[in-house]
Amino acid sequence: MILYDPDPTQLLSQETPDYISIKLPSGGFILASPLSNYEMEIVSINSTDPQDFLNIEYQPGRTIRLEYSLANGKTAF
Repeated sequence: MILYDPDPTQLLSQETPDYISIKLPSGGFILASPLSNYEMEIVSINSTDPQDFLNIEYQPGRTIRLEYSLANGKTAF
């Protein structure tokens, strides 16, 4: 019997990408990868609402720009 197990040094050297989770109004969330201080690229969407997957603004690969409003103190995209 041959047992294959991962080399622990391989597990330590793996890099995990920095993703940011953005909550959707429907309760789901999207994972985005930062491109610059105010821009992000959508990587994936996780939602139970089918309409979120049909919304073209939430499609993976789309670049979103974050805007900060001092009037209400909230970040929007």
